[in-house]
Amino acid sequence: MYHAILGNNHYGRRHLRDALDILARTRHKYPFDKIVSHKFPLDEINEVMAAQDQGHITRASLVP
Repeated sequence: MYHAILGNNHYGRRHLRDALDILARTRHKYPFDKIVSHKFPLDEINEVMAAQDQGHITRASLVP
């Protein structure tokens, strides 16, 4: 089975910096920790992708 990790390649460094700044400034106002439904170690990527394909996971975060 083939999987690809798609990143954010349509924006420049400034956009990422601005987005991180917004997240940092508003972290107490919005529940950003609830945006990610699951967190997994990177070495479980195949299991995560399979679970996502089956509709069991949405908005997962892979942590190195």
